[in-house]
Parts: sequence; C-alpha cells; structure tokens
Amino acid sequence: MSQPEPLTSIPIRDWAAIISSVMLNASAQIFLRQGLRGAKIGALVAANEMRTLVTTIINPYIFGGMLCYAISILLWMYVLSQQPVGVAYPMMSLAYVAAVVMGWLFLGESFSIPRIVGLAFIMIGVWFIARVAA
Repeated sequence: MSQPEPLTSIPIRDWAAIISSVMLNASAQIFLRQGLRGAKIGALVAANEMRTLVTTIINPYIFGGMLCYAISILLWMYVLSQQPVGVAYPMMSLAYVAAVVMGWLFLGESFSIPRIVGLAFIMIGVWFIARVAA
C-alpha cells in the first residue's frame, strides 16, 4: 500500500510560521484600526500637535499593533530563510483574507458576496502556489 502524496512540500513548521506571521500581520491591522478610530493623524502632523500625536501613538491598541508587526517580521525572517521568496511571499496574501474576516468579527465591518468571491480567488491562488512549491 503506497503512502498518499503530501499536499505540499512546505514542511509543517514552515506552515506554522507562515500562518502565525500572516495572522499577526492581520491582527496588527485590527489593533491599529481600533486605536486610530476617530484620530486625525494627518491633521495632527500638519498642525504640529505633537502631544496629541504622541498620545495616539502610545495608545495600547497602537502599541499592540506594532508589537504584532514586530513578531510577524521575526517569524517572516525565519520563513524567508527556509522557503523561496516566490513561494513564501504569495502566502502573505492570506493576510487580506484574515484581515477582512477579523474586521467583520471584531470591528463590525461589512462582509458582502463580492468580497467573499474575491477572498475565495485569493485562497485558490495560494492553494495553487502551495501545491507546486518546490
């Protein structure tokens, strides 16, 4: 009896790092969006409102978003050390999918049929890339 062919040649530890990095990247978007609700960053910079700008930046949501990005970058460095960039980087497009779903779940953002179709195309594309990963 023969063993079934694996779905991809990407090792499970690399998949774990990819998915973790993608989810942290999407989480950073959610934290930053929450922390910036009502903030007028452009106006603050233009008016040289440094105190308000600093207060916005040290907001726990903003800090959480930056922390998610930092950890995501460290994981992504590991991924790029293990996988070809042509295989690894398209996986980052899964962050679009995660961010839309998380935005809907945690921020009450809209989730329409055309958006679902677009996200499905992204996931199908990632699946094809993962299938032919060498």
